Amino acid sequence: YQRRVHGLQEMARKEEERIKKEQKKLKKAEMKAEKLAAKLAKKEAKKKEKEEKKKEKKSSKKKDKVKDELQIKLEQEEKVNKKDVKEEPVDKKSKKKDDERVKEKEKVKEKEEKEKEKKKKKKKKRKEKEKKKKKKKKKKKKRKST
Repeated sequence: YQRRVHGLQEMARKEEERIKKEQKKLKKAEMKAEKLAAKLAKKEAKKKEKEEKKKEKKSSKKKDKVKDELQIKLEQEEKVNKKDVKEEPVDKKSKKKDDERVKEKEKVKEKEEKEKEKKKKKKKKRKEKEKKKKKKKKKKKKRKST
């Protein structure tokens, strides 16, 4: 009888240990779940924040667009008003002088552009020559080394 009782007690003790281990595992799993939930919440908060920023940017862009459009309209109206004012008293001599100035400015701009293009071409040629020289030097070195 005592042996049987002792055996039953031993079985009960083992069962309790098994239950304690399972409880520990459960606690660990719960902790992990809580950590993951916290991480997920952080990510979602960041996502929402980014979306809000994007929306703000879009709305500010739209506002800027509207402002730009209004500004352009105002400038156009001012130009029209200025044209109306200019058209009244204009003598031919001053108009010719203005046209000449404009033509001269255009010629100067064209010359500058041509000079820039020439400089670019020269630079390109120079770089190509340098590359060729480097290649020749490498070939010479290879020939000397072999």
